[in-house]
Amino acid sequence: MSSIARKTWNVLRHGLIVQTVLDVLLKVGIEISPFYLFEEGIFGDEFRPAAPDLNDPVISIFGPEEFGSIGRIPDHKDSEARLLELLKAGNECYGLKTQDVIVGYTWVNPNECRYRGLCIPLGNDEAYLFNMMVVRAFRGKNAAAYLRYSCVKELERQGRTKCLSVSSYFTAPALRFKEKLGAKIIGLYLHVELFGRWGRTWTLKNYAR
Repeated sequence: MSSIARKTWNVLRHGLIVQTVLDVLLKVGIEISPFYLFEEGIFGDEFRPAAPDLNDPVISIFGPEEFGSIGRIPDHKDSEARLLELLKAGNECYGLKTQDVIVGYTWVNPNECRYRGLCIPLGNDEAYLFNMMVVRAFRGKNAAAYLRYSCVKELERQGRTKCLSVSSYFTAPALRFKEKLGAKIIGLYLHVELFGRWGRTWTLKNYAR
């Protein structure tokens, strides 16, 4: 790791720059993003989440039929066109419904883990989980844990027993969520991008797997 990256990380790690300041920098074209790489594997019974507070929860593979409805969800960042683009790129979308109403979804890439300059080719026993979303009205009902657990168990049945995922260093709720499911941190990275013209990702730390 270069001296510049190390100095930047030391400033971030000691809390001298908070997420709000990073958001301001991002608006002017300067992105500084530390993030964790997690490994999520076969869940033991101790990590099995309680049933969600939903009527008749159903897990299924989402496709174009659901994407139109998802694209119309208030405050949702991905358009129908973007969801179709992800599907055409070879990703799979696992979703949760209650009485035919969309609760949330998560994407699975069986080929590579790609995030902020990080690109890890995956084996036949691996998958990358990304872009998880739960509709605001259903948050706090244990829907996210149920969806994630169900998705990983389905991947396990397909022989994909190692799942990678990423979370921002500063996103405490996501970090607590993954801790509850038994996910393990296997890497810490720092991504810096300037005005969309230059970007680089450094490995800050590798953890034992």
